[in-house]
Amino acid sequence: MKRMTRILSALLAVLLIGSVLASCSGGSDKTDSKKADEAAESKVDQTEAAQPAAVDYTDIALTIEDGDFDGIVKFLEAWESGQYDDKVIKVTGISERRVSNCTVIEKDGQGTGRGFSWEIIDGKFPDDYPAEDAKVTLVGQLKVDNQYGARKLMVPAENVTVIE
Repeated sequence: MKRMTRILSALLAVLLIGSVLASCSGGSDKTDSKKADEAAESKVDQTEAAQPAAVDYTDIALTIEDGDFDGIVKFLEAWESGQYDDKVIKVTGISERRVSNCTVIEKDGQGTGRGFSWEIIDGKFPDDYPAEDAKVTLVGQLKVDNQYGARKLMVPAENVTVIE
């Protein structure tokens, strides 16, 4: 009986190790394939986002004027819900530089600032961007970055107007 138990235990251990090894190697191929598919899809999405000719920038869904702090606040609430995803937005405000892109900022009466990220399509940061604290008018499309899930206004260079 002891001998039979040992043989069954050994057999079960071999089967368990074999199934673990098989699932690891099979899962790796599927994971690598899935990652490659996701990377290719992301690249396609980014390429589509970077095609300014495919967007009608005259079909403006929302305009936010300079000094409209309440407009920025309402837009940011809608921003979180995705209400303006893939829509054309026109905004005038102060552009502040960040690490790798810019933000349009509006300030309330007490100096509290609210804003959102924007990026020049195919632009090189900081060379192609307006100076720090420049007043700008931007017309771009709100896009969601598939890699990070972050929203930003994607603006063709010709749709960036420096006012001051």
